[in-house]
Amino acid sequence: METAIALTNETCQAGASGRVISVDIAAAKAVAIARTVRETEHVPLMAARGRILARDLFGSIDLPPFDNSAMDGYAVRLADFAGTGPWALSVGGRIAAGELHAGQFASNEVLRIFTGAPVPGGFDAVIMQEHCERTNNAVVITTRPRRGINIRYAGEDVRAGDRLLAAGEQLTPQRLALLAGQGLAEVEVLRKIRIGLISTGTELQQPGEPLGPGQIYNSNRVMIRAMLSAVPWAEILDYGIVPDRREALAQAFGDAACACDVLVTTGGVSAGEEDHVVSALGQHGGTLDVLKVAMRPESRSRSG
Repeated sequence: METAIALTNETCQAGASGRVISVDIAAAKAVAIARTVRETEHVPLMAARGRILARDLFGSIDLPPFDNSAMDGYAVRLADFAGTGPWALSVGGRIAAGELHAGQFASNEVLRIFTGAPVPGGFDAVIMQEHCERTNNAVVITTRPRRGINIRYAGEDVRAGDRLLAAGEQLTPQRLALLAGQGLAEVEVLRKIRIGLISTGTELQQPGEPLGPGQIYNSNRVMIRAMLSAVPWAEILDYGIVPDRREALAQAFGDAACACDVLVTTGGVSAGEEDHVVSALGQHGGTLDVLKVAMRPESRSRSG
């Protein structure tokens, strides 16, 4: 069996009078009346994936913070490439990532350098090792390099003072890496939206429990909770199953209203005598801004 959603103009006739509205209009109305969360909290960068940034963030250091080699190879100075090649140059030292080289270099000397190592002042380019022929303490280079080739210059990616991210942006893994590159250990984000979940229906039973006469398993709760659990900026408050009694529903809605920003309920909003959700909401001053949406589940069978 497949389940599809049929969207028409005359599908739902329950509840208030008036013409039904489309799903898009209903969603737009819901967004329009939503209130923005203002409270913030600081969370470790490692726990901030998917959270919403609370304020603009600006760079405090250049990235890269220093000129560095993008390749394993040899750092050279263009002044040593006079005339026509090939050029035979002496290897005057070596430098790896995390090291500094404070020595002086004579003319016609190159520096053996590795990826990520700082490029000493005065060196104009890095020639990748595959394009060099090393023999003992000398290296032969056949092609004159271009200035700046294979060097990542300080501030090439980010300059100190640049805006890194804007308030309201979601923290993706790539954006978290950008913040980590600035040395940030934590970030200020909007607190999670607290979403209450209530399943209404005296006929509902939890999966794993025995079914009584006229009862069905509560599959909607499992589906909706699984969907909400995938949202990193949401916190779920699950109130379980509430029977179809107005007093019980009113109590549950009152408890949820004190703790939640959003309340999701299933069932009990039609026009029958056992549908008490609308009246229970009214006991707490609730009003209905969206009702009678043009959608309904439609079953379609498919063979094979």
